Amino acid sequence: MALRVGIIGLGKIGRACASNLIADGFAVCALSRPSTADFVGDGGRLCADIAELSAACDVIITCLASEEQMRKVYYGSDDRQGLITHVRLGQTVVEMGTFPAAFKKPLADALGQKGVTMLDCPISGIPSTVMQRNAIIFLSGDEAAAQAIRPVIDSIGPKSCYVGAFGVGMTTKLVTNLLVVVNSMAVAEAMVLGNLSGLESEQMLKAVGPSAGGSAVLNYRGPMMVQRTYQPAAGPVSIVMKDLKYIRDHARAVGAATPLVETALEWFERMIREGRAEDECAGIYEVILRASSGPR
Repeated sequence: MALRVGIIGLGKIGRACASNLIADGFAVCALSRPSTADFVGDGGRLCADIAELSAACDVIITCLASEEQMRKVYYGSDDRQGLITHVRLGQTVVEMGTFPAAFKKPLADALGQKGVTMLDCPISGIPSTVMQRNAIIFLSGDEAAAQAIRPVIDSIGPKSCYVGAFGVGMTTKLVTNLLVVVNSMAVAEAMVLGNLSGLESEQMLKAVGPSAGGSAVLNYRGPMMVQRTYQPAAGPVSIVMKDLKYIRDHARAVGAATPLVETALEWFERMIREGRAEDECAGIYEVILRASSGPR
């Protein structure tokens, strides 16, 4: 029998995960909210609350945007009980958010007391890469439990990999995000340098893309900088800043010097002060361009 999957957090990433699962024949549940009213039309099932969702599912995925949302979902709020109360013996909870392992571990321990395994499985990708099944999930935690839910993971991201004990997934995600964010800064800086040197933007992308300086980030964010269009934002600066602070805090905890992270924090903070917190982080191009002294 196929595993029944519940998704708590049906935002852009959660919706993309659900679409892949439904396309592969999984029964998928989500919480009934104004923003999820169309989910039944997509082939999913809506549940009135966490208790109903938990009762209907074998695997529960949480894909939430903030620590505050996580606390409300897991511990509950004043008027309702949370996931820890309603899980059932033998279920598996797959936590896909980008939050410190030290934040997730008490949740995992509380679930463990109920006979439920939590896996730390942050997802690396944007909605479009999830839909194309090119996103990577870093599975960490009990290896047997990770193997048991592999059909669910493979439906969402078939290139995903098991990386180790609980928390290793988050460490891997932080390393990945460091590379992505710093590369985004480098692309913007290079584009500004090229433009102020007289290079035409489209030609620059065409020439540099296949070269040793090319990257997935250049291919994705370079065109945004060429078009100077930063909405809709798959990677808004508000989320980038949250992740950068997690990276900085983790680096300090392990004693790693991160000069490029410190620089990125400074420049993306400038972007937020300009009122562009919800713009795509590719908009850092505009901040660097305005700080430059060359001709416009």
